[in-house]
Amino acid sequence: MKSEEKIHIEGGPNSGARWFTFQEDRRAGPYSDFQIRELLFSGDLSHGDFIWAEGMNDWRPVTELGMREIVLVPDIPENRTVLPEPLVREPLSASESVRSVGVSITRESPPFGNLSRIAVALLFIAAAAFGLGKSLSLPGSRIFLPDISVEDDRALQGAITEPLSRTGPRLVLALSRSDTGTPHLYVGGNAPAGTAVRIVVDGRPETLLTLNRYHLEYSALLRKGVAQTEPLRDLQGKPLATGSYRIRAYLSGSDPVVVREYFLGGLKDEEYQTSLRNFHRVMRSKAATEIRDLRELTTTLEVQLNASDLNFRNAIAHLKQPGTEREWETFHRRWIAFTRELLNGDSEEETYYDTLRASARRITEKMLLVHGLQHSAITGEKVRPGLELRLAESSSILQSTLLSLKMKINLAETEAK
Repeated sequence: MKSEEKIHIEGGPNSGARWFTFQEDRRAGPYSDFQIRELLFSGDLSHGDFIWAEGMNDWRPVTELGMREIVLVPDIPENRTVLPEPLVREPLSASESVRSVGVSITRESPPFGNLSRIAVALLFIAAAAFGLGKSLSLPGSRIFLPDISVEDDRALQGAITEPLSRTGPRLVLALSRSDTGTPHLYVGGNAPAGTAVRIVVDGRPETLLTLNRYHLEYSALLRKGVAQTEPLRDLQGKPLATGSYRIRAYLSGSDPVVVREYFLGGLKDEEYQTSLRNFHRVMRSKAATEIRDLRELTTTLEVQLNASDLNFRNAIAHLKQPGTEREWETFHRRWIAFTRELLNGDSEEETYYDTLRASARRITEKMLLVHGLQHSAITGEKVRPGLELRLAESSSILQSTLLSLKMKINLAETEAK
């Protein structure tokens, strides 16, 4: 038995070309792993066609070839580096070049002649005589997706053929098993061709390895009842962090049509469990430090907000007295410099409690806005009617928002213990 060599499906459509197809008495190729999978997905390769790659003894029907053999092919023997006879390239006419699934496909002369088609026909006649015609029959409108599980394939085919008038819109999610690090998803459904599907992927934070959270959205168009997403990656374009992911597919409404959960990015084994425990231990230590910093930040913001309100009310009350505006200017410059320092000192890198930190940042920005209005009221020619009341209401809202943030910080600290 020949050894097997794992060959990963390439990300680019023109890389690693090594596959050839034979259909309708014509040979085409070479195609990359990516292109051959696209041909299978689009239905341009059906069960009655043949396929060959270096290392295979002969042409084989697509029905005998699973996605595993597109990813795992035998080692290439030293004496088999060209196509099996009698496949020989011949000059092509311009009319023989066609376009399919976004790549240029070249149609060439048949490898066997008409004899191959006669042999295939005889095979089906013989199969029908022995009652095997059903299992060997051509699939018709069936979508051929060899890289998904049998269960997913059964559910997907059912969703595609379900009458829209009877059940309404129906979607089914299926996971490609060709690459666990950067997998892609199939969405099958009975919606009309060209229907847009929105796919939302959220990682469960308690399961993610090396990430605090994951949230990305993808979109795809149904084509022949099936849509395929681009490969799922992390926020930096790298392979997914190992963990559980909740995936929702939407059509047009706010409610998902289908929800599935998958464990992606690796194996859920003992090594993963150990790494996850170590990661959470480090993150808990980091979280404790962030909680302390957030508590100090909210206290400082509260002091700054109270100081701005107190000095503003005092300046308004003594606005006609000499020196009041000068004293306010001095306070204003110091207040602005310190508050902007708080804002600029906030790190933009991902943190364990980045949602709470973002709330503190928004409060700081609103404080700067309100203080700017206070400054305009004092240094302007006259105070506009109602401005003092509106500023007082704005300050009250900021006080309530700060109190709410402090309560959320207390809750986060309790949950982290």
